[in-house]
Amino acid sequence: MHLDEEAGRKSMLGGLAASGWHTCCLMMRMAVDGFAANSASMGAPGVDEVKWLKPLRPGTQVRLRVCVL
Repeated sequence: MHLDEEAGRKSMLGGLAASGWHTCCLMMRMAVDGFAANSASMGAPGVDEVKWLKPLRPGTQVRLRVCVL
């Protein structure tokens, strides 16, 4: 359903959309390239929450906003 337009139309997404987990991987890469690679870290306890509020469609620009507490 993520690569085939007809299968995507028939899915709950109603069209082509990126895989949510692939999107998470891309966001992690953006975070590392943007700030984490140049910082000192001893790891993290994990992610509290991940939500897919709407499908990520082909051609959509993606931005990442991070708040570190």
